[in-house]
Amino acid sequence: MVTREDAHELPSWSILQSHVNVKVNLIRHKMLFAVGLLAIGCQVDPVSPPQPGVEVVSQAGTYTAFDSGLELFRLSVDKWSGGHTAAVTITYDAAWGTHADHHLATDAAIERHLPIDLEMVTWVFTQPRWNHLLETYRTELLPRGVRFFGHGHTHALHDTLDYDGAYESFHTCFELMDTWGFAPRAYAYPGSSGLLPSTQQANRDAGFICARGSTLDPDTWHLLSGATPQEPNWYFLPAVPLGNGSYRHLQQHEDLAPVLDQALDLESWVILMYHAVGIPELWGFYDYEEYLADLDQIAAGDYWVAHLGQAAAYARERAGLTVSLTAATDRARTYHLSFRDGLDDGAFAEPLTATLQLSSLSARRVRVDPPVGTGQFVPVVDGAARLALVPAETPALLVLD
Repeated sequence: MVTREDAHELPSWSILQSHVNVKVNLIRHKMLFAVGLLAIGCQVDPVSPPQPGVEVVSQAGTYTAFDSGLELFRLSVDKWSGGHTAAVTITYDAAWGTHADHHLATDAAIERHLPIDLEMVTWVFTQPRWNHLLETYRTELLPRGVRFFGHGHTHALHDTLDYDGAYESFHTCFELMDTWGFAPRAYAYPGSSGLLPSTQQANRDAGFICARGSTLDPDTWHLLSGATPQEPNWYFLPAVPLGNGSYRHLQQHEDLAPVLDQALDLESWVILMYHAVGIPELWGFYDYEEYLADLDQIAAGDYWVAHLGQAAAYARERAGLTVSLTAATDRARTYHLSFRDGLDDGAFAEPLTATLQLSSLSARRVRVDPPVGTGQFVPVVDGAARLALVPAETPALLVLD
């Protein structure tokens, strides 16, 4: 059942997540690995050697490279960035700055070094009264880990529109956000009005890689659960509704705490949807002290706290990843590799956390060229190295030293 989660507070317009400079740099290089330092041993089930020749065999998310039947190395990608157990996204449906107390929610997240996403209804910022806020967002919020998700050009219930009407709103929102420097990727439907296939298709066609809705069913809140997760509908991702907009929404930390605990048990991704934190006169009010308790539990747990578009990109890249090994050269110290995910390199550039486990090979350190970042060697400890890779069409070289 869909909630009418953000029906009528003064501009309950949203603002999208943007990966701004980080995304631009990753896309510019869009090649592959960068850095991690941790080394860990990797215990996986035996893989039967293939026929003689250089190739990679994929099994249960682990990619095993062989040369003439000899196992060379194994590459595995963590389910969540940094090897965290679960993922959480904090979204705040507020046209930040149109109320004097919107900063309460963002300040608390920033103090705890937790990323948070805000809505952007682009029509709002075409108005002289609010246009100045765009510069505040760019200079004060983006550098502090705040990102923005699209919420339509107007705060329309998009399922009430036909495809063309919904597309026009989504497309205008996307284009203006891009022009203003907010690198749009994620979206959230006003009123969770995005159930129709035509609405979801219009959102996809406008350029967004995912879209948030919400439901009242707790069974839908845990996305990508378990070791072999089922891919969700990327254009209606159910969020946990919080606040007094409905008696069926979660209204205190005591209600949310078990949801967060279960996310760790399920290794799932949970999206939180707040309104009017600490602002009792607005729709969807959520008590400030309860919000602080929510954030404290998140900060203390083994969660990857990610922006909406960031988590979606990571999960989609990991699910689509294929690894191939085409040649070994220079006395088997250099290997030609490719890492592809079948996705648009411009929109999907999230580094995947990976472990490279050497098998018959030995090395003190490894490097992948062309690199993302400095291209420095990464130490190998107990036969393994932690890396970050970005799937791309550009081939790479794995260099052992």
